[in-house]
Amino acid sequence: SAPCRQLFDVYQREHLAGRSCNWMHLAGELTAEGQQLLAEIHKKRINREKAELFCEETILKILTRNWMREREAVRVKIQSGTCSDSEVLELIRKFDALKSAPPTLKKVELEASHLL
Repeated sequence: SAPCRQLFDVYQREHLAGRSCNWMHLAGELTAEGQQLLAEIHKKRINREKAELFCEETILKILTRNWMREREAVRVKIQSGTCSDSEVLELIRKFDALKSAPPTLKKVELEASHLL
């Protein structure tokens, strides 16, 4: 939904810029609809362990989906017959590298209290 996307975009922009990502700062950057979403999230009690587990699963699924799309695109290009022999060899190397390195999630310890 649009408010979720807006919240993510604001958080990502501020985080990448090294600025504060606390609730008050985020709320100031959001539209009224985004602020309402943030208020709803803030009201809910969140089991941090479950949230972390589900977040990790979701991220891994997204990485896997993107990895599979990239592999499929390389496979289709190899089988298209439009590439030169050297291009095909390069694509095969790329496909093999992708195939041998499925996505994994690197565990990074983040302190969630910086959001509060």
